[in-house]
Amino acid sequence: MYREILDEYLSHLEDLEARIERFQSKLEELSHEEAYEDKIGQLRCLKGVDTSSAMIFHVEVSDFNRFPNAKAFASFCGLTPSEDSSGDKTKRLSITKQGNTHLRKTLIECSQVLVRGTVGKKGKKLKSKQNGQDVKVIDYADKAVLRLQKKYHRMILRGVNRNIAITAVARELACFIWGIETGHIA
Repeated sequence: MYREILDEYLSHLEDLEARIERFQSKLEELSHEEAYEDKIGQLRCLKGVDTSSAMIFHVEVSDFNRFPNAKAFASFCGLTPSEDSSGDKTKRLSITKQGNTHLRKTLIECSQVLVRGTVGKKGKKLKSKQNGQDVKVIDYADKAVLRLQKKYHRMILRGVNRNIAITAVARELACFIWGIETGHIA
C-alpha cells in the first residue's frame, strides 16, 4: 500500500517537472523576442539572475522609469526597513513588506545564489551569460556582484543573522537592477 502511494507521488512529481520544463523553455523562447532580448541579456550579467528571474523583473515592473531613483524601486519591492521614531530616538525595524511580493521573493532567491562561492570569482556559467553583452554593463554587473558579496560577508562576520544579511543584499540588488533597466550604469 505504501509503495503505491509513493509511486503515485513520484508520478505526480514527474508530471510537474515536465510542466516546469515546458514553461522554462517557453520563457526562454519569449526572452529572445525583440521587446525583451536586450534588457534580459543585460540583467543576466548579474550573478544569481537567470532568464526566468530577469523576465519576472522586467515584466512585473514594465516601466522602471516611473521610479525617480533606485531607493524608490527598492521601496516598491518592500525591501526598505521600517522605522520607529520618537523625538531624538530612531529605531530600525524589519522590512516593510508593503511592495510587490513576487519581486521581493525573486530578489531574495537571486541574492541567495549571488552570495555563494568565492568573492570576486566568476564561474563559467556567468561568463557565458555575459558573453556578447556591452562592456559597460558587464563592468557594472561585476562591480555590483563584488560589492554585494563583500557586504554579505562583512555582515556575517559581524554576527548579523543570515536572513537579515540576505535581505540587505536583496535590497541593494534591486537598486543595481534599477540601474541596469534605466541605463544609470556609471
